[in-house]
Amino acid sequence: MALNILGIPTYHTVDAMQNGDLPLWNEALAAKYGGVNAPYDADDWSKILWRYEGIIDGPAMFFLGEWLAQNPEAKVILNKRPFQDWYRSVSSTAMQLTTWTWWPYLWPFLSAESRAWHEYACCFLTMIGGSGPYVTTPHPEYWAEEQYRKTYEAHYPRVRSLVAAERILEFDLGRDGWDELCGFLGKEIPEEPFPHTNQAKDMVEQRKRMWVAEAAANALKMTVLATGLSAVGWLWWQYGSRALWQYLR
Repeated sequence: MALNILGIPTYHTVDAMQNGDLPLWNEALAAKYGGVNAPYDADDWSKILWRYEGIIDGPAMFFLGEWLAQNPEAKVILNKRPFQDWYRSVSSTAMQLTTWTWWPYLWPFLSAESRAWHEYACCFLTMIGGSGPYVTTPHPEYWAEEQYRKTYEAHYPRVRSLVAAERILEFDLGRDGWDELCGFLGKEIPEEPFPHTNQAKDMVEQRKRMWVAEAAANALKMTVLATGLSAVGWLWWQYGSRALWQYLR
């Protein structure tokens, strides 16, 4: 990630997953869009973002107004890319993962964090469409390409209306690089190449393998526990409590 290379610790959805923050993001989204509990304030956000100096990806988009109110002098980088490229990326990652046919089978054996990712991603996909209610389950009927296009095109003037011109960089992902970014942030240009790559396909397959492995491990633990309890119950039935205690000793 370019900002991290420049020495600016930057929060991404990947960080939310690695830090175990997704339940907190779901809580914040429920407060803002679902009317559940009070909206997050500066103290709430500090529990998540205390060691970061920048924020990008879904978290930045959902709460842009809040971030700017709390950090009025913040600089904003507005990434620009063709809509079709962006939509292709979203549909091949988040849409594909949230509607994966294995979810109903894996769900009972997944951790709270993995379930939280699914809820977060479903909310993300519906809310960025701009036409659906607050939900935490898949609703592809709200993910229409044309609706996404309207939201995408409205995003740019909205950001420009919230940020002073001298504090915003419109960054073309297909053309710009270190020169533009470092000039805007006042940083020296690093020696390593600008990180233009986005390995979305690899990420999707890695996530699927991770969830399958997690569910299998948890299912095995549950099976071992159930087998052990069944054995204890059988011994109790066969020999009674005193004999069972002698056996277990």
